[in-house]
Amino acid sequence: MCFALTSCSMGDFIAYTEVNIVGAVFKTDRYIADTGLKDVLKSIETNDRDQLLSALAPNAINNCNDMEAHIDELFEYCSGKTLSYREFNGGPIVEESFDREGNIEKILYPTYDVKTNDGNYRITFKLVAIDTTNEDNEGIWSLYVIKSENDTDLNVAYRGDDKYTTGIQINVMNVIFDD
Repeated sequence: MCFALTSCSMGDFIAYTEVNIVGAVFKTDRYIADTGLKDVLKSIETNDRDQLLSALAPNAINNCNDMEAHIDELFEYCSGKTLSYREFNGGPIVEESFDREGNIEKILYPTYDVKTNDGNYRITFKLVAIDTTNEDNEGIWSLYVIKSENDTDLNVAYRGDDKYTTGIQINVMNVIFDD
């Protein structure tokens, strides 16, 4: 028999965990995405380059030209203590793939509206939650941040240019597709 102790409230436990058919408890996609966001926001609040780098996928860091300049630009663009955030769609868009060898890749695309004591921002990112073929792919690959006042439509989820380019993209307006 296995027991797990957590320090979260019952509401967080219900929102952030699921139980599979054999009774194993695991983290939800929303929990994983929220954790990624919190890591980014904390690094911005404290200008902590190392904390931000630890949230990024090692291969994303290696595949991005001039990541250091991207981080500097992010810290110059964003400021303030986080007061609140809201996931726009109630949970991230999820892509999952499985192959015949049993390899799994799971990618999350959350989008948030964030309020700080210095302003409001919209944030989206591409986060590889699972890659059983290469764990250096796990983490945030692409981070987009825009001040809410600069976005095209606050009633539509922020997706930046919808390309999810590796690295940190600042002040990229939301692409809105016609039906």
